[in-house]
Amino acid sequence: MVRRILKTAGAAAVVALLAYAVVIQGPSSAQAAPPLPCPASAGVGTTPYRVFATLPIGTLSSGVCITPSASATLNTGSLIQAPPACPALAATAVDAGANVVWADWGVPCVAGGQTVVLQFFGAAGIPLGRQLGAANWGLGVTSDATVWPADCPAAPVGTGPVLYNAVVPVPLGGPFDGVCINILGAAGQVRAPLVLASPPSCGAPSLSAPNAPASVVGPFFGAAANQFWVDWTAKCALGGSLSIQFKGPAGLVGVCTACATWLGSAVTGNVTITLAPSVGGVAEAPDAATVSSAKAAGGSGVDRGWYVATASLLVVAAGAWYMRRRRSA
Repeated sequence: MVRRILKTAGAAAVVALLAYAVVIQGPSSAQAAPPLPCPASAGVGTTPYRVFATLPIGTLSSGVCITPSASATLNTGSLIQAPPACPALAATAVDAGANVVWADWGVPCVAGGQTVVLQFFGAAGIPLGRQLGAANWGLGVTSDATVWPADCPAAPVGTGPVLYNAVVPVPLGGPFDGVCINILGAAGQVRAPLVLASPPSCGAPSLSAPNAPASVVGPFFGAAANQFWVDWTAKCALGGSLSIQFKGPAGLVGVCTACATWLGSAVTGNVTITLAPSVGGVAEAPDAATVSSAKAAGGSGVDRGWYVATASLLVVAAGAWYMRRRRSA
């Protein structure tokens, strides 16, 4: 009898250990549902924002409620980016109200590592950049969220041909974790960014497509339409400057006043834009508008130098030909 009891107890212990090992080693199958109640009364904000959130690895979710650092002014939430397995949302399944913006698919279509991007309206001055624990995926699953101005990043439609350098000093009020720069007069043509130097203590960012998950896990940078932007995702910018190269239309040289919005505190700053002299040691060809304006102005000093040099060479050649003719005569 004692042996039978011991054998039974030993078998039960083995089964329990195997079950424990499966739980520990296997992937999590816990489904996170959006917290209830998620909907809230609508606010009256009029400034558009976008918010990015990525579900932690090892979980599933049917939706997310995001609470940015903001007062109860949020309204008119809409979906910008959803995981590919998620179905179309009903009009009432995505919205914003009070200080919450949410999306609820009702089925566990969001997998760990996938990003949801929502847009909403709120009061001016909502803190930008990464906000710790702002996204609630349900059942105790939370993650950080990143808040951006709604027009940065934008669709990559830039076609500007002129190469510029831009220096963006870090203003007082930091540290900041990124900056969004809106170039006035760029007419949707900003493109081809290259970060030349980051502020001290900030790492070198890598190029990322607009709306990509890298905006949450960064650091990254990009350019499109009228903007270029850099997000280090950590509050590292405290003094110094950002130096970035980009292409745009003619006529952007000068100081772009209050064109930079520094993420983390929505502090604005100026941007100084100059023509970039070369690309890899090769001079950048000006666009047609720049050439036309230079001709209308009578040419630059360099142009006049070429004209004088060419005329001098022609005079010397003509003189040499004339002297040769005289000797032969």
